[in-house]
Amino acid sequence: MLELLGEFPKKVDLDAEIEYLIEDGDIIREKVVFNSEEFMSVSCYVLRPKEMKPDGSNPAILCSHGHNPFGNEPIAGIKSSPEHVENIKTHNHNYGEQMTKAGFLTIIPRVRVYGEKGYNSHFPGRDPCDINYMKGSILGIYTLTLNIWDSMRCIDYLETRPEINPNRIGMMGLSGGGTMTAFTGAVDKRIIEDRFRGLGPHEKPWRSRG
Repeated sequence: MLELLGEFPKKVDLDAEIEYLIEDGDIIREKVVFNSEEFMSVSCYVLRPKEMKPDGSNPAILCSHGHNPFGNEPIAGIKSSPEHVENIKTHNHNYGEQMTKAGFLTIIPRVRVYGEKGYNSHFPGRDPCDINYMKGSILGIYTLTLNIWDSMRCIDYLETRPEINPNRIGMMGLSGGGTMTAFTGAVDKRIIEDRFRGLGPHEKPWRSRG
């Protein structure tokens, strides 16, 4: 699989910045930007319970969005328009917000092809992900590979957060986000192996999730 994915970009310093921070009820929502590779940054929402302590003990979940016109905004519980509200209601899309209210710190990146201005295509009736995949593959560059890389860099960022225990990082997603979860979990052992480290030989991994 790694051979088929091709080369990952080279690491650079994250140089993370919190663009803004707001309180929304019992959670805190941050807009965070960090460097993924040279000339490329990742825009994320980072949500945490207001009472979460920066003591390095807390779990985190990387929440990956799928194909929807608002990118990562519904996942973070942003209801800035009636369309956002309907999107959340119809698809249960605010799972990042729900996990935060359940006690997790969540990071919700905007994957490539979904710019800050939204999910637009210069080819009406065509999926922008498909268009960009074809453009990149001509040059041997795959959007899936780049988005896996960005997810791995999200985990790098989570490991810098004072609230988080790096052995308690999980990942989830819906639709395209589920694809990202499956592939990133296969490539980055921090999502799987650290979570189940210490289980006895006859224990099933899912038993530790209770």
